Amino acid sequence: MNRFCVSVRPKTSAARPVPLTPTARLLLGGLWALATVQSCTFPDTRPSPIVWPTPTSPAPSVAALEPLRPSQPVAPVYADLGFEVHGGGLLIDVRAAGKPVEGAWVRLLGPSLAAGGTKANGQLTLSPILPGSDYRLWITTPGLQTVISNPFTLKANSTDTLTQRFELKAAGRLRGRVVADGQGVAGAVVSDGLNSAVSDPTGEYELPGVAPGQVRLTASKPRFQLANQTIAVSATVPAVADFSLSPAPATLTLDTSLAANETQRLAWNDRFRGLSRQLAASGWTIKEAPAEPATVWVLAGVARDLTRQEIERLTDFVSQGGKLIVLGEWGGSAGFRTSAANTLLHGLGAHLAPDLVRDFVNPKNPNWITVQRFLSSHPSVAEVRSWRVYGASSVFGLWPLQSLAETSKDAFRLQSSSQTASQSLLVGGPFKAGKVIVVGDTSCFTDEDSDRDGQPNLADGDNFRLVERLLSW
Repeated sequence: MNRFCVSVRPKTSAARPVPLTPTARLLLGGLWALATVQSCTFPDTRPSPIVWPTPTSPAPSVAALEPLRPSQPVAPVYADLGFEVHGGGLLIDVRAAGKPVEGAWVRLLGPSLAAGGTKANGQLTLSPILPGSDYRLWITTPGLQTVISNPFTLKANSTDTLTQRFELKAAGRLRGRVVADGQGVAGAVVSDGLNSAVSDPTGEYELPGVAPGQVRLTASKPRFQLANQTIAVSATVPAVADFSLSPAPATLTLDTSLAANETQRLAWNDRFRGLSRQLAASGWTIKEAPAEPATVWVLAGVARDLTRQEIERLTDFVSQGGKLIVLGEWGGSAGFRTSAANTLLHGLGAHLAPDLVRDFVNPKNPNWITVQRFLSSHPSVAEVRSWRVYGASSVFGLWPLQSLAETSKDAFRLQSSSQTASQSLLVGGPFKAGKVIVVGDTSCFTDEDSDRDGQPNLADGDNFRLVERLLSW
């Protein structure tokens, strides 16, 4: 694991790196975020270097990332906003039975992304936050019901602190198993429409934060039909809900409709012809029109602002059991607009940074990155040893999204400053009844030959294997 820094940019001074606490580094694992904020309370002492464990599987050249879990309390963590913030503060106060709740995991979704854990007094302060509307807070605490706030607005140029108070109630206990033909299904998302659980290799799952009462559950995974059932959940007696999934066609929407113009859209489609052929040979049906829930939707070449209706459509697709994969591009390449993609991703807890990641693994061409650090226990990157990508941007996600692949420790990013540290290029995880995956660059999906070795990027390293795993997980 590496050292993770946050750049603090006071109005009157140049940016300087401030290290996160060890607890925050454990929470983020491979996630690396740059926050452009006026002030911050992170400590000003540099921790001792942390050494990555020697990898033992699947190959000596592959390092395994540690699974992420919210460790409480943690210092607030902010996603990169790319410009100076002039908003106000946000105070979150969490209680249960009138008493403060320590260690509640708080996520702020909206124009800014932020997260942290409540202290012994049940409070957490996030400040300053980018002004804007449609902010939502998610509060998750073991043994208590998950809560999402109503949308709220933070005013511009405000010195006031907005207070949000929550009174949490006891959650029900729910577990079960997802099978197909009697065999456990790994990677299925079980959800009550708010909380999510991903089944383990045996198909077992445990869903936290469920409100007692009659609960409608869904179970979804690509190549299977969406299943649902209603079950009574109690706060005292554990409930059991098992699912038996039926096979379904593997359908994929490869969406380039947000390209800058028709010429650019056709150019994107041309780059994906090899991918379409290979996936068709593997049993996938490729669609241009948006597919139905419980399939996969790949969004590439975002070059314009999304309308509210488009954001709602994509968010609903994920919420109802679909998998959304958003492909980024570094530095506006091919007309890609990071800010436009983030209007969608911020509502899902993910962020693409407007930067360029480089790595000293290949000093002759640092734009060409060979990634060999993976969350090896995660099925989306299983058996992937070498992922090759050209000119990627870094990616950030709030738990339960996890960093699935990182650069070496010697990688750095070009933006307002360069800082040497491992960069996350791939994050993914559940969101309500579906899944979200964000990839830092499109190159590994395409027919382009970025390194001029005579074969398409899709065929470099384990690129096609990674694409297949991401689609099927």
